[in-house]
Amino acid sequence: MGTPDITYTWEDLPEYRCTQQLGRCVGRIVVSMPPRYRLKLGRMLIRGSVLIAQGIAGANADMPPDDELSPAEREAFRNGCLGSVEVCRDALRLMRSQRIGSVPDILVALELLDRIEAGVRRRVLPGGHWS
Repeated sequence: MGTPDITYTWEDLPEYRCTQQLGRCVGRIVVSMPPRYRLKLGRMLIRGSVLIAQGIAGANADMPPDDELSPAEREAFRNGCLGSVEVCRDALRLMRSQRIGSVPDILVALELLDRIEAGVRRRVLPGGHWS
């Protein structure tokens, strides 16, 4: 008999769920890119999508009472997430304008980034601080 899976509260956040969809979408975009763009632009999108998810998880982390993250630490995770959203958005807009990669997937990724950003900006961080 195995141990039950642990579910963290941030895993149920709509913006975090969007990061899972974004990761799959970025994968489709990267494989649709011409090889010469994959090394820098493709890897940047992959890193960005991972950092977005990490930022949401860090800003909303479930911590033991004696090891709580400070509001400043949570805000740093949140700001890192929002910075990665902006970098990914800029790259995807450039790709869309230059028709680099799958345009339908780029449009979906841009929509997901908008939803992620809106969720992160309106969320109250644990400890009662407005994001």
